[in-house]
Amino acid sequence: MLTLESPRICKHKNLPLTHHASRSFGLRGRGSTASSSSIFCFLTNVRKEKARMRILAAALTTAWLAALAAAAAAGAEEESCTIPEARARGPCGEAEARKRVQLQQGLIEGARSEAEDGSFFYSFKNIPFAKPPVGDLRFKEPQPAEAWTGVRNGSLPVPKCTQISLSMFQGGEVQIEGQEDCLHLSVFTPRPYASDLPVMVWIHGGGFFLGGAEEYRPSPLMTRGVVVVLIQYRLGTLGFLSTEDSELPGNLGLQDQTLALRWVKDNIRDLGGDPDKVTIFGESAGGASVHFHVLSPMSEGLFNRAIMQSGTMLCPWAMREGHRGVAARLGEIFDCPGESAEPALDSAALLTCLRGVPAEALIDVQREFNIWGFSPQVMLPRVDGVFLPDHPATLLREGRYNKVDIISGITSHEGTIFTTPLLSSPDLSELVLKNFSVAGPLGMIVEQEDDPEYLARRAYHHYLGSPLQLTMEKAEEFIQLMTDRMFAMCHLDALKHHQRDEAFGNHVFFYELQHRGEFSFVEMFSGPSEIGKGWIGHGDDLQYFFDPDIGEFHTRPRGRPAGEADHAGSLDRLRRHRAPDARPHAGLPLGTDHEGQRRLFVPHSSAGYESLQQP
Repeated sequence: MLTLESPRICKHKNLPLTHHASRSFGLRGRGSTASSSSIFCFLTNVRKEKARMRILAAALTTAWLAALAAAAAAGAEEESCTIPEARARGPCGEAEARKRVQLQQGLIEGARSEAEDGSFFYSFKNIPFAKPPVGDLRFKEPQPAEAWTGVRNGSLPVPKCTQISLSMFQGGEVQIEGQEDCLHLSVFTPRPYASDLPVMVWIHGGGFFLGGAEEYRPSPLMTRGVVVVLIQYRLGTLGFLSTEDSELPGNLGLQDQTLALRWVKDNIRDLGGDPDKVTIFGESAGGASVHFHVLSPMSEGLFNRAIMQSGTMLCPWAMREGHRGVAARLGEIFDCPGESAEPALDSAALLTCLRGVPAEALIDVQREFNIWGFSPQVMLPRVDGVFLPDHPATLLREGRYNKVDIISGITSHEGTIFTTPLLSSPDLSELVLKNFSVAGPLGMIVEQEDDPEYLARRAYHHYLGSPLQLTMEKAEEFIQLMTDRMFAMCHLDALKHHQRDEAFGNHVFFYELQHRGEFSFVEMFSGPSEIGKGWIGHGDDLQYFFDPDIGEFHTRPRGRPAGEADHAGSLDRLRRHRAPDARPHAGLPLGTDHEGQRRLFVPHSSAGYESLQQP
């Protein structure tokens, strides 16, 4: 049986696992009896831990997704419709330019596309999985979509959910885009008929206030014998406002995701997928969303495996408290009648009023809560007692969650998404230091803690020394601080608990992306620069799984980035070297077998588990 060594997380008997900074950071306020070495033990251990658990990721970045279909693809090769085979064999024949499929809701027509390896796949886009959340359904739990008549056009783009345009975060004007009627999904399949391919459901990131399905073109994955589903969910105020009572418990965006997963369970067979081989995966807020579903009883039985890229629900940006106060403030801003102040908030009257406010205004009002830059973000998931029955730390500690196989990981320099703008602008860095009492706690997301300035200063001084300087000379230390705080520790904390699921026959893997590609997601915000040419930042893994179309992050309109062919081509070699009986062994780096050769876990293989060896 596979056993994994426990990550050496900072431990102290008075510091239970929680997302609050004073605990997940191992920090206490002034006057604490904890010694400074105990207070910061995690800060000194995390680099050792990351190095010990690190996987050489030049091939891993795409392998653990491509591997999902390795065994299934082996059995399905005889049905693969590559162009030469389509003309030579009967089962495929000439692939039709358009294909109609009968779903439970009605008939839909999809369009054919050609993948990078010459094979065909079909796109069935813009499928509603929920009724439009408008009118009386605004701020209500999602309701299953109704049937349609006639033939639905599956070639139309999916409209984004209402959101602030990404251009604002790139220095542009404030614009609101998208629409409320957005609870749609898209399916991409090489088999537009009843079949049993593994299914991968993607949940986009964007801080729970940005993003959409159209930003992720899954062409690279369509060469791997999987069915890919891209889902959408309500964002910002429309998805995460809460009055903290039965009128609006919150987490509507997460419930949208659950309803989409239920749609997949009920319909994906007709589009070539196996409803019992569903893997959910996501990046950043999408990765945290995946983790929410692992811990939510509402998502039980809807998926088998989970991949969390650069986000778990223990990350400090993934949850927030104080939603009722935010709701009361909205009542004041929009002049809603009746009692609109805590604790006498009339939730029903408030929501009736807010249903009459234009969606664009409800999304734009989020900026009213920003104190420094775009911080804090207040429209986030919360413990509602239903979707999330208890605090994530408690659920993890007590083992109250869905036991599934998990892959979780980060890039080497995640923190660059926060640090690059400051390092690129000395004036901005100086402004942060001059206003550290405000900017420091908000930047570290400790503003809701006791003595937030003290916590922020202790962390900054531990990593950057004294006096504080946010310069290129301190770039590596600054990046490490933000990487550890925002991504590394929350992943290691989560893995520490999930790895106990081995007793239930499940497996947990950690990865770190160390391969720097031609493009970098961070440059979308800071622009091309010589700064950080060797850094592997937040979101850099996206270019290996998708053709991203996020803001200015247009990496591959067709084909792989220049110089990436060998990196991508290694996947095919990996798929051909299969050893069904191999297992990772304890005492070795994760993903390494007893001979020291790199092994990658293959979900949904017919043999149960396989390994892939890089030649």
